[in-house]
Amino acid sequence: MTSLQQLKSVSDLPRLPVPPLQQTMDKYLRAICPLLSKEEMDKTKTIVDAFRKPGGEGEVLQHMLETRAKKHINWLADWWLHVAYLAFRTPVTVHVSPATMFPLMPQFYKHETRLKFISDYVTMMMKWKHLVDRNTISPLKIGNKEVCSSARKQLMGSCRLPYSQVDGQVVYQPHETRHIVVAHNCQFFEVDLFEVGSNTLLSPPQIYKQLEEVIKMSPDSARPPVSERVGLLTTDDRDTWTEARQRLTAESVNVKSLESIQRAVALICLDQANPDVNAAQNNKAFNNDQLSIVCSRGLHGNGVARNTGNRWYDKTMQLYFGSDGGCGTVLEHSFSDGLPCIALVDTLLDYCNNSSEARSWKPEDAEGVIASRPRQLIWNLSEQSKLDILKSAEKIDKLVDDTDLCVFVFKHFGKNFIKTIKQSPDAYIQVCIQLAYYRLYHEAVPSYESASTSQFQFGRTDTIRAATPESLLFTLNMDRNEISNEEKIALFKDAIAAHVKYTREAVAGQAIDRHLLGLKLSAQEAGLPMPSLFTDSSFGKVFSFKISTSQVPSKYELVLCFGPVVSDGYGICYNPREESIPIAISSFRSCSTTDSRRMVASLERALLDVHGLFSTVMKSKL
Repeated sequence: MTSLQQLKSVSDLPRLPVPPLQQTMDKYLRAICPLLSKEEMDKTKTIVDAFRKPGGEGEVLQHMLETRAKKHINWLADWWLHVAYLAFRTPVTVHVSPATMFPLMPQFYKHETRLKFISDYVTMMMKWKHLVDRNTISPLKIGNKEVCSSARKQLMGSCRLPYSQVDGQVVYQPHETRHIVVAHNCQFFEVDLFEVGSNTLLSPPQIYKQLEEVIKMSPDSARPPVSERVGLLTTDDRDTWTEARQRLTAESVNVKSLESIQRAVALICLDQANPDVNAAQNNKAFNNDQLSIVCSRGLHGNGVARNTGNRWYDKTMQLYFGSDGGCGTVLEHSFSDGLPCIALVDTLLDYCNNSSEARSWKPEDAEGVIASRPRQLIWNLSEQSKLDILKSAEKIDKLVDDTDLCVFVFKHFGKNFIKTIKQSPDAYIQVCIQLAYYRLYHEAVPSYESASTSQFQFGRTDTIRAATPESLLFTLNMDRNEISNEEKIALFKDAIAAHVKYTREAVAGQAIDRHLLGLKLSAQEAGLPMPSLFTDSSFGKVFSFKISTSQVPSKYELVLCFGPVVSDGYGICYNPREESIPIAISSFRSCSTTDSRRMVASLERALLDVHGLFSTVMKSKL
C-alpha cells in the first residue's frame, strides 16, 4: 500500500501557472457583470479596486501564492483535493460521484451474453492496468497534445476512506491488487484474477466461470434483509459513515471484508433488471424514460428495493451490468476527473465490440480448476450496525426519490452540422443552455463548465464561466421580433467567440475560479483576516452555480450524469456526436423552481431555434 504523494513523479509537462492578479480581477468583474444588479456591481467594483491596489491585500496574497507555486509541483492539487472532495461531507452518491451509461446492450437479457461481455471487459481492463503499472502505455492525449496521465494509476486498486472531518485515500501497489470484488444481490465476493500460485491472468472463459459461481452462491432467495446490506452505509454523509465504519471495524471479520473491497482492482456490480425497463427482452430501442431509469441506476442504484445496496460508493471504479441491458461505470471523483475514465471506457468498449480475440472464445473453453473459488465477504453485524444500515437506507431512498434525472438523445443534428457553420460544438451547446435557462427563469445565473487543466503536471480542472455579457445579450434578443435573423446570428456568434476564448484561457491555466480559491486559502493558511472580496455577499452569489455542466466527448453513445451542485440548480452533461447529442439533466424534486423535464424541453427548443436561424439565413442566400 502507498500514499498518493508517493505516486507522484516529475514529468516533462509544465507546472500550473499562477495568473497575474490584475488580469484575474479584470476577468472577475467581467464574469460577474451579467449576474449582479447595478448596485451590487458598484459595491463589488469598489471592493475589487481596494483588494488589488498596489501594496494591498491582493498583492500580499498573490506573493504568497507565487511562493507556494515554486515549492509545489502543482500549487493547487492538494488544496483542491481537500476542499472539493475529502473535506466535503455530503454523500458522494448523487452529490459528487458521476456515473456513465454505456450504449445499451439489449442482448444482455441472455445470461451468457452478459457474463461473456463482462469477462472480456475485465480481461482488457487488467491488460490495460498492467501497461499503466509498468509505464508502458501510450501517453494520454487531448487531440495531439500530451496531458497528465497520473490519475490513470489511481483508477484501479484504490479507495476513498471515511474519516472525521476530512476523508482519506488509499492506493495499493500492483502486487497487492490481484482480485476484483463482485456484488450480486447485495452480497460481495472476492474473485481472484490470477491462476493459483502464479502471475498468469485468468483467461476470459475462466473469469466467466468465476462469475457464474458467484451467481450460484448468491441466488435471489438469499438476498439479505435491508439491515444487512452493508454497501448502503457508503451512501450516507461522510461523518455518519465514518462513525458507522468505526463500529464495523470492532469485528476483525469486518475489517478483513473492508480491506478486500479496498484492495480490489474494481467492483463489478451484477444488477437486477428494473421492471420498468423491459424493452431489452424484445430487443427494442429504449425510450427516454427507460434511458433515464438506466442512467439513474449508475447515479444511485434506483433505491434500496433495486440496486443501491449492490454498490460500494467509496470504491474508485465501479462497473454495473444489468440484465435489462443497462450498464456503465460509477466514479469516486476524488481520484480522477472524467477524461482518464472516459478514455479507458472507450478503449475497453473497443476491445469488447471489435476484437476478434473477444469474439472467438466460448464459456466451455475454460480449462480445469486453476483459480481459487470466489470467497463471500462476511459481515458480523451488531444490532447498532444494523440500525446504522437501516438509517442509511431511509436517507438514500429519500435522495433517490428527490433526484429527477432526465436523459434524452437529441437526434435532429449533431456536431457535424455545427461544424458546417464553422462554430464550436461545445460553445454552441453552452450558449443554447443559457438561452434555455433564460427562457424559463428570465435571468442569467452562475454557470459552470468543467475545463481540464491536465496539460499541466497533476492538473485537474478549472471553471469555464458560461454566463457572459455576450451570452446574456444574445438571450435578451433571441425572441425579439424586431431583431433580424442576421442580427441574432451575429449576437450568437459573439457569444460563441466569448465562450471559446474563455475556454482556451481556462485550459491554459488562466481562468479565475481556482486562482481566487488559491488567494482565499493563502489568507486562511497564513491566519490573516479574510479580505472583504471573499466576504462580500456578491462573491457567494456568483459562486453558487445553478447550472453545472460538463462535456463528455466519446466515440460511443455514452451518457454521463451527476447531480446538481446546489439545491435549486441543474446538472447538465452532454456528449456531442456526429449526428446526435446524448444529454442528461438532473435537478431536485424538492425544489419548487426546478424541473428537469421543463429544462429538457427548453434546451431542445433552444437547439432547434438556433439551428433554424442559420437554416433560414442560409436559404435566403441561395
